[in-house]
Amino acid sequence: MRKNQGVKGANEVDKNSPEHQLCIGDIYVTVVKLAGKLGVEYSWKSEKSLKAQKGIYFRPDGELWILGKHIYFEVERGSQDVEKKVRPKVQNYLTQKGWFYVIFTVQDYQPNPELPIRKTAFQSGNDILGLLERFQHGSQFLVTPHFKFVADPEAEVLVSPTQEKFSLQTLPDRP
Repeated sequence: MRKNQGVKGANEVDKNSPEHQLCIGDIYVTVVKLAGKLGVEYSWKSEKSLKAQKGIYFRPDGELWILGKHIYFEVERGSQDVEKKVRPKVQNYLTQKGWFYVIFTVQDYQPNPELPIRKTAFQSGNDILGLLERFQHGSQFLVTPHFKFVADPEAEVLVSPTQEKFSLQTLPDRP
């Protein structure tokens, strides 16, 4: 493995890194399996560009339509500062029209597997939930441990800033 492969800066993981792309793939495979099990149709797009304010574009990691719900996914690997990187993402989503959910999947940040974990998924999730709570958008924005979600998408592992828990099936059509 090449040193710093896919790493933009000291603490910022490139969206094109193999690890980031594998996480997006995890979510896609999970959705395909769930749709097959439930016998429902779905639509998935990966990294579609959306226009935010004043000509600024941003790219969610994934976009899903399933069970009558519109959901965007953001893979957070714990490497990004919540205020500097996650806050602008939330602000950009809030410029979009229509009703949708945004699910942030979180995981442990361990850039070197031979060194201790720098930030746990629990810490990352709590940081993001704290930020989301200030936006006061109820359960529109959710956080989940990446590996729990892909292991069992029917479990209520999607956590809102109000501390309510949901699965894809139990998300309200529109809270």
